[in-house]
Amino acid sequence: MSGPIPRVRVFPGPEAATEGAVEEWNRALRSDDTDAALADAPRPRTRRVLFAGGTTPERLYRRLADPDVMPLTAWRRIEGYFGDERCVPPDHPDSNYGLLRRSLLAPLGGDAPKVHRMHGEDPDPDAAARAYERVIADAFGATDDETPSFDLALLGVGPDGHTASLFPGRSMDPERLCVATARPEDGSARITVTLRLLDAARSILFFVLGASKADAVARCVGPDATPPRDLRPTTLPHDPPPAALVRPAHGRVVWLLDQAAARDLRA
Repeated sequence: MSGPIPRVRVFPGPEAATEGAVEEWNRALRSDDTDAALADAPRPRTRRVLFAGGTTPERLYRRLADPDVMPLTAWRRIEGYFGDERCVPPDHPDSNYGLLRRSLLAPLGGDAPKVHRMHGEDPDPDAAARAYERVIADAFGATDDETPSFDLALLGVGPDGHTASLFPGRSMDPERLCVATARPEDGSARITVTLRLLDAARSILFFVLGASKADAVARCVGPDATPPRDLRPTTLPHDPPPAALVRPAHGRVVWLLDQAAARDLRA
């Protein structure tokens, strides 16, 4: 987790930050014509994305569903996965898959990307997490010793500094790709990808809005932030917060903030 220093971009308000997120989204998924493998390929390589849940990413999804913002043809080479999911049925109001379906997949219709959802309705969250690990590994053709590398992982941050469903104080196996966990405040069951998987991504976009996240943002990327640890912890710390631990060794990390979320950052 001693990867590149995150880039922080601050925007006047939520609308401008959303447009910045669109820009970074397209940059992360843009074809690299200098890549010989892509240049020789008969068609563009599939781009694999980890989607986030929550009201902030929903803003971005609704913008990306506009064909004037992202061409419909671009969606046909994207394959979607989830960073986390609440243990509820897909038609539940709290389902991350349900949110993506309403805000992006349904508006795109037949041009919507293929999406592999976490089965939050499974009565055994650990079994569901292990099944999702197999889905990801099979899609990438990865062995047990290999860590799949997503082209883009979209993440948010909670007021406590959690990201995906990686909560402070929760223990988990650092060698897993996906695990079952629980939200500390109410014990509600979740499924989440792990730091091991996030740290293998090529691009990480943290999209964070609102004053309620300002303290967490400052503890993650502010001048007084505690440097991330060099090893994946078995118990996620409170300081630095879990979101600060996401540092892909060879990837790019960008934090997109509105002024409210950035209010505790000093120049």
